[in-house]
Amino acid sequence: MTQPASTAPVEADVRWPAASAAKGLSPLFGRVAWTILAFGLVMFLVTPFLMIALTSVGSDWFGKQWLPGGLTLKWFELGLRTVPVGQYLLNTVIIGILAALLSLALGIPIAWVVSKMDFRYRALLLVLFLMPRMVPPLSYAIGLSKFFYSVELIDTHLGVALSHVSICLPYVVIILATAFDALDDRILNAGRVLGANGGTFFLRVLLPLVLPGVISAGLFAFITSYNEFTMTIMTYGPHTITMPIMTYSIIGEGYWEVGAAVSMIIMLPSVAFLFWVINKMNPEQLLGGVKGA
Repeated sequence: MTQPASTAPVEADVRWPAASAAKGLSPLFGRVAWTILAFGLVMFLVTPFLMIALTSVGSDWFGKQWLPGGLTLKWFELGLRTVPVGQYLLNTVIIGILAALLSLALGIPIAWVVSKMDFRYRALLLVLFLMPRMVPPLSYAIGLSKFFYSVELIDTHLGVALSHVSICLPYVVIILATAFDALDDRILNAGRVLGANGGTFFLRVLLPLVLPGVISAGLFAFITSYNEFTMTIMTYGPHTITMPIMTYSIIGEGYWEVGAAVSMIIMLPSVAFLFWVINKMNPEQLLGGVKGA
């Protein structure tokens, strides 16, 4: 017996040319848009550095010209010949090392308390140490310099370094508190059970576990101090002139090209540190700490 033909409608596989073309072009437009956005962001971040570099070696660059008329190293020569760069660089490094060491000495116990101890005013303590970064730097520097004048810390390496600690300490506390949070309490308890306490516990158990974080915090503190201007200008003197202060003075006198050349010298340690962090340290090492399974 012959079966009747099915009367159910058959859906035809019809692909409209316009819809297919739009579907094929959508990923292309997305890639192009992301490429343009990424290129624009890179240019926005890199252009100031390119302009500093060109200014430091450019000559006959006037008005609205996009590029200098020629290249020269005379601005570097003039800066090195007329300004005691070596002495100012030494001041900057000494102050940076002092600021980093002091920030670590204060930041390690503070970060431990914030991370591992639960007490009533924990949040208030954290806010207190973050406050110097929450207010205008110049306002904080005015009050700090007034106090430093009273205790004769103006124009001393220690005084300038202490002023930098107020802005370096928040970074140190945040990095180290994160490192302490990442620690496995079972490892710490095992160290205590085996007899480690006090200084032994810190040197033999805790410090090796968070050493990458300590190194990172110290380096960030040093670079922050190395580049600091606002706190320095309120606490420095003839014997504690730093590279940022020298650059400000040169530019203030109208020597933009020499100031750009000195800025290139200042940027070298910061750029070297950035590349070192990118190449040698992953995020886990940057924060430090060992987390158990």
